[in-house]
Amino acid sequence: MTETWNAALKNIVPTLIGCRAGPDTKHITYSANTYCVRSHSRDELRFCLPLLIRDNGAGAACPDDRGRDGAVWAALEHIKRQVPQVPALAPVGGRGTRHPRHCVAHTEPCTLICTPDGMGEALWKPDSNNILDETGLHITVRGALPYPGAPTDPAQHEVHEALRELCDAIGDAEAAVPPQQVETAVLTSIDQKFLRRRLPEEGVISFIADGSLMARKETDVRNHYRIEGPKEGIHIPFFCPEKLTPAEFDCEGSGGSITGFAIRHREAVAIIGSNAEGKTTIIHGILSGVDDHAPGDGREGIVTRHGIERIAAGEYGLKGADVSLFFKSLPPGVNGTPKSAHGTGSGSLVMAHEFTRACAHRAPAILFDEDTAANNLLIPSSFQTEDVTPLSEVLHHNREALGDTALIFAAGSSDMLVARADTIIRLKDHATDAILPEEFRAHLQDHLRQALLSLNE
Repeated sequence: MTETWNAALKNIVPTLIGCRAGPDTKHITYSANTYCVRSHSRDELRFCLPLLIRDNGAGAACPDDRGRDGAVWAALEHIKRQVPQVPALAPVGGRGTRHPRHCVAHTEPCTLICTPDGMGEALWKPDSNNILDETGLHITVRGALPYPGAPTDPAQHEVHEALRELCDAIGDAEAAVPPQQVETAVLTSIDQKFLRRRLPEEGVISFIADGSLMARKETDVRNHYRIEGPKEGIHIPFFCPEKLTPAEFDCEGSGGSITGFAIRHREAVAIIGSNAEGKTTIIHGILSGVDDHAPGDGREGIVTRHGIERIAAGEYGLKGADVSLFFKSLPPGVNGTPKSAHGTGSGSLVMAHEFTRACAHRAPAILFDEDTAANNLLIPSSFQTEDVTPLSEVLHHNREALGDTALIFAAGSSDMLVARADTIIRLKDHATDAILPEEFRAHLQDHLRQALLSLNE
């Protein structure tokens, strides 16, 4: 039946030419991006169809071609919002089928304008299949219809009518996209791309604009921090702490300038605080800065250079791994030398290898979270042997080994490592503050003296 309905679709598609959103004939590849198949549950007829809207509202309202992906985002989000109200758009959300949840990704709001890594591939968003160019707005529509039975003439007529009404309704909905929404998204896209190009020449790895909102809300479809939506309710914005000198950048698209916190080459930045204060949220926000976010996401002012390496402890096989920055000799069970280790690596060996590899690749920054790190690789213990050099000591005595790579980490208890940081961001009640390194070290000395006294009681 799958092949038969695909064959029937080849007869239906030409009859859709002339609809407000007609078939994108130059980009149609049957059985690949253009299909009509029966679902595994046997209850639905699922389809995928590339469309082209020549006279489109997004293009007409786009003030600058450099932000076309922002115009696409505005158009798609406007169409999605119409799906519950317009009967002809029902197939996009699978309304009327037995399992509409299978189409949730088609209508899920998305606040990503552009992502370099294919994040949120199932979401309907700007990507290689949804673009705006000189010929018009190209969008790939997916959805589901109640299964009408075998592709007899009456069944084909039923599917034809549903798709024709859908194409017209999509064209109508797109034509009504608010021009101001398009313009805002376009300029927001341009601002982020322009700023990201500026970062290397300014010696900056990542920039967090004042007022950024990094906390996220997970859904069944958007269950990764880079594609999650803004948190609802109380949401405390990030501001560059007063003790630090804020950076300022011009906005190429929207005009004016923005201020915020900049992480620079070779800088070691510690993000500290108690449990559940938002340390990991900031880490995620920095990593998300490689994406361009839509207006209202909260992370539109967070821009990060591509190539940051996030490392963590783990256990996997090492094949010629260089761990010599941290280990003078290898533990039992691991063969080779510290310059070329072979065997199953422990959490600390794996993290040491990932750290060294990131430096060798000249990653702009290495980023990690204490919660997923090998603690014995971060700070010394009272039983530390000379064969192991923890990261805190590397920062103190061998900083040049990192080259220009910056270090960004979240910590709750690795005080000896935090004491070696250049910049310390402290979170208290989810708000940002800063502690000068000399202040932190003085506080740590007092804490250690008190701890020593308590041991002697």
